[in-house]
Amino acid sequence: MIRIKILSGPHAGKEREVTEVMNIPPQDLLEQLWQLGSHWEIDYSHASQAEMFDWGRADLVTRCMRALFAGLPVTFLGEVYQTSDLNQVPALASKLDDAIGDSGYVVTFEQDDRHGLTVVAVEREHKLQ
Repeated sequence: MIRIKILSGPHAGKEREVTEVMNIPPQDLLEQLWQLGSHWEIDYSHASQAEMFDWGRADLVTRCMRALFAGLPVTFLGEVYQTSDLNQVPALASKLDDAIGDSGYVVTFEQDDRHGLTVVAVEREHKLQ
């Protein structure tokens, strides 16, 4: 189970619990919140590994897209991804997604506000031998 707390937008202050049994696609729900102009935080403390992976991935993608479409910078490992041309957002998002995936790091967010999004590396996905 994950718990989503809506921080801003028309549903600010509300919390929603989502379980695997509910079969709610994470990307769909988070995109709806984004389209409403909302910001959120997700509590993974009671989540299964599958929920953490699925919701974490959707959260990362949605936050990156939200920042890029707003013209805000997304920073990852010292590289800044930003454009004022909305037509360039899909290509830039793909480049960012590749950089995160190719890094081999598990990532989280250090900052997500009106100044932009900072994605930070927490640990490597696989131990080096």
